[in-house]
Amino acid sequence: MDLITTAISAAIPFVAEKMGGLVISDSYAELKSWFKQKLGDTHTVVTALERVEERPSEKRLQLLHDAVIASGLDRDTEAIRLATNLANLPRDQGGVTIKQVHNEKCTKVKNAKNSTFINEQHNHR
Repeated sequence: MDLITTAISAAIPFVAEKMGGLVISDSYAELKSWFKQKLGDTHTVVTALERVEERPSEKRLQLLHDAVIASGLDRDTEAIRLATNLANLPRDQGGVTIKQVHNEKCTKVKNAKNSTFINEQHNHR
């Protein structure tokens, strides 16, 4: 999974549940706004992102990943900068910890009550 999709998939549960605090929400909104500004509101990346927001799933994340790759955003320096900012946010946001475990590209998103696995491709150690 590319950096942009990985950063988004880690942030989506916190943005959707409004439990990640303003830092995550603002950084995510900045990335989404940049997509719209650069690509337009109806571009495949924007519509794929909105579908992930509505109902995150492996299939929808894969479609987002495919759109990011097809559009060349995975090589765009500003997109990479914004995604890196989102991925590198302080790990504790209002009681929520974002922990990324990269064994076969698995992103683990965890809060104090439960764990949610996104982009899981087995082979965990």
